[in-house]
Amino acid sequence: MAFDSNGLIRPISNIYEGYLCDESHVAGAAESISFPRSEAELAMVIGSDGLRGRPITVQGGRTGISAAAVPQGGHIINMSRMDRVTGMRTDSAGKFYLRLQPGITLSQLNACISQKSFDISGWDAGSQAAYAAFRQSPVQFFAPDPTEASATLGGMAACNASGSLSYRYGSVRGHISALRVMLIDGRVLDVQRGANFAAGRLLRLKAGDGGCIPLPLPGYSMPLAKNAAGYYVDDDMDAIDLFIGSGGTLGLICSMEIALLRRPAHVCDSMCFFSDGPGRSAEEKALLFVSLLRSCAGSPAAADTGASPASPASAATTASPASPASAGALAAGTSSASAGRSTTAAATISGRSTAAAATTANLAAIEYFDARSLEILRLKAAAGALPDMPAIPERYGAAVCLELHSGNPDDEAGLLIAACGCMEDAGGDADDTWIAREASAKAKLRMLRHAIPESVNEMIGQRRQASPAISKIASDIAVPDGQLERMVGIYRASIAASGLDCAVWGHIGDNHLHVNILPHDMGEFAKGKQLLAEWAHEACAMGGTVSAEHGIGKLKTEYLAIMYGEAHVGEMAALKLALDPECRLSPGVMFAAPTAAPAASPSVAPTR
Repeated sequence: MAFDSNGLIRPISNIYEGYLCDESHVAGAAESISFPRSEAELAMVIGSDGLRGRPITVQGGRTGISAAAVPQGGHIINMSRMDRVTGMRTDSAGKFYLRLQPGITLSQLNACISQKSFDISGWDAGSQAAYAAFRQSPVQFFAPDPTEASATLGGMAACNASGSLSYRYGSVRGHISALRVMLIDGRVLDVQRGANFAAGRLLRLKAGDGGCIPLPLPGYSMPLAKNAAGYYVDDDMDAIDLFIGSGGTLGLICSMEIALLRRPAHVCDSMCFFSDGPGRSAEEKALLFVSLLRSCAGSPAAADTGASPASPASAATTASPASPASAGALAAGTSSASAGRSTTAAATISGRSTAAAATTANLAAIEYFDARSLEILRLKAAAGALPDMPAIPERYGAAVCLELHSGNPDDEAGLLIAACGCMEDAGGDADDTWIAREASAKAKLRMLRHAIPESVNEMIGQRRQASPAISKIASDIAVPDGQLERMVGIYRASIAASGLDCAVWGHIGDNHLHVNILPHDMGEFAKGKQLLAEWAHEACAMGGTVSAEHGIGKLKTEYLAIMYGEAHVGEMAALKLALDPECRLSPGVMFAAPTAAPAASPSVAPTR
């Protein structure tokens, strides 16, 4: 093929080998690669004669684990050098919005926001005025928090990323207010939230050339759980939500606008441990604890419909909280964090008072770690890999980690009291808690949380020495409220029957657990894959999803069919072909590349 476009398109050579894979550890192949720095350069690449008719894989930071960024021939467009923040605005309520290119990483963005320091060269007068106000405002933050801070904002939009804070703040969808999207034919769409809605299941997109693109939308209903599987569709939906979570299959995000929130004044982390008996296992106690916490105020996360999430709560509790535990509890290596409970406070929380509801509404994250996860942490600590971390007693068989966001110390204290009361009601002991308030202690606790997946990956790496083809098998399933205990029961029964090594952790507040099967050989690997398919069927029958945050990519296409059915997957393919007739953009992501548009469903009523 010819390499043109003013040298933007480069042949694949040894120096670009890293761009043939992502964190899925699946390797692909490509003939060429480009790194555009602007929308104009992106348009030159898309319109190049040398790429005519060839497949194009869109990449960001390549942090995904579903192989969406792994090329299957053709050309790679890597967006990482389109990494500038290009403007800022405020609305009538004083909320700040940033305009940025898709290649900026989450860590870069967060550093600029926390330091209140942006390169404003080239910003217009309105943006500079907003920046001056931003510099004088209380500290802001961007709420979505996927584990990989090297993820790009464009990649986060493409897979509708979330993270632990999605319990409180929702996925990235609710924090995106505008997108600029380039179609494969070079046309550009400016999509503003609230500006263009479907009529039932017919969406008309307005292109920059003045044309209109009618899009019949698939007829399925979205799951009743946190979701990153398939195209977002709904009756009378906002056009912007079609592109968020579309996996780079419909168009290329050239720029985006995101909303910031005021950073909570007080952030506190705690880790609540549970032991077996009497009458309940540690895991049963942990599940009940989570249920009690959630029942105080309901799940606070914004619905995944594109609505802007609520601002962090700041209402003070009306109760007189007991004194909080020492802020140095974790740093000092102790495991006492009873939040200074009093008999009156415990009784108040047991009664599910208004004060409890007010404080538990400030829960930002609820994370879970099972007995095997805690065992893995003990092994890592024994190897000297977790310095200065308190030992996790052997009697602990489950843990729930909480992140608390509050507006004042009374809120924080009240929240801790509420959590202690819920622990007692679930059969636990509030003294079996670590609390971290100071930055160093919070960093240690978060290091502990992140050490589990890292350790599992190391274990699989060691087992690959004997069986090179194996990998861990990780579920990304979420189920609706009220179905978590049932789904966990299914996990436990099938794992016990299989005899497989398994560790479970994840976003339990969102009914979203990552069940990680750790095979020793290909026989166990095959058995684990079968279990994952069975779990997908069970979760979908409950109204859940096969992918809550990682996306379908190229590795989970079979599960998308389980979730929606082949006919509705065909409708997704037809929608793609309406915008990408030759199926050139990220072919193989979500579903096998269609060669012709399937017949559209005659019905516009959502079905399941």
